[in-house]
Amino acid sequence: MDKNEIVRKYKRLKKLCLLIPVISAVILLLLGCNVSDIDLVFCLVLWWFGLPIYCLLDSTLVSHFGKKWGMTEKEIKDFISKQEEQEALRRKKREFLGRNPVKYVFPFIRELCKLNKGAREEQKIILSDVLGEEEIEIIFDDFRKLGSLEDAVLYWLKRSGRERLSFMHFLFKLAIVQDGIHNDEWNMLMNLIWQLRFSNYYREDFRYRYSSLRTEFYDYERKSSSSTEGNSASTNNRSSSLKPYFTLLGLEETASDEEIKRAYHNLALQHHPDMPKNADRIKECEAMMAKINEAYEKLRG
Repeated sequence: MDKNEIVRKYKRLKKLCLLIPVISAVILLLLGCNVSDIDLVFCLVLWWFGLPIYCLLDSTLVSHFGKKWGMTEKEIKDFISKQEEQEALRRKKREFLGRNPVKYVFPFIRELCKLNKGAREEQKIILSDVLGEEEIEIIFDDFRKLGSLEDAVLYWLKRSGRERLSFMHFLFKLAIVQDGIHNDEWNMLMNLIWQLRFSNYYREDFRYRYSSLRTEFYDYERKSSSSTEGNSASTNNRSSSLKPYFTLLGLEETASDEEIKRAYHNLALQHHPDMPKNADRIKECEAMMAKINEAYEKLRG
């Protein structure tokens, strides 16, 4: 049985057990107790009649069903405590989404996720970090509740620059999943950056941070660097001082420009801090990507 289902059954059982002292008190009061003595009688009933039965029934039932469910009461309580901690963390993480994410955030998420339906499960895992199950269901299964993209853009234009940055980085992470950012996803995100009126500095920063994760990386690099490739050092004349950079990328000193790009792209997919698989080693990945970027720029400079 799923642990969440066990928790739901456990909570229902506890509520049922709590009804015992309440029902016993009501029954005795209806049997003819004086109205003026209600408070006293209620307390006595709870202590001398209802509570012992409650404690016995509670411990017996929980123990019985604990064996049936395969989890002890302590394990269930620990699981509930962990869930509550995760929910508190989720609420803190989602602060940048604002008070009405269904109307102003979910439309963007849905449009982005539609572009890579094969990554649905990975997308749900990333979304679960800030959204609940019912909210994720709205995005994928009950999107009639969603607002319009036009209204959402106007809403985000009124938010602070810091909040817009957090929102855009979240969308990029959602697009990356496991295989990188597809061309149509990239175009949508770049267009949104323009609509939200980010400065040229931030536009270039987004390109620099995420372009290595594009699934069409080679095409992008061929277009963006075609004017500078003629100035790069020839294979035979590369300085020996560049050897550490070749080693870092796992290449021989005779590697071609295409091999350098391929090695850089593959290492970015492996070590980029925004890849979902690297969520537990962000600082390590940031340091590694700084070295990889430096090597790539030196070898292609």
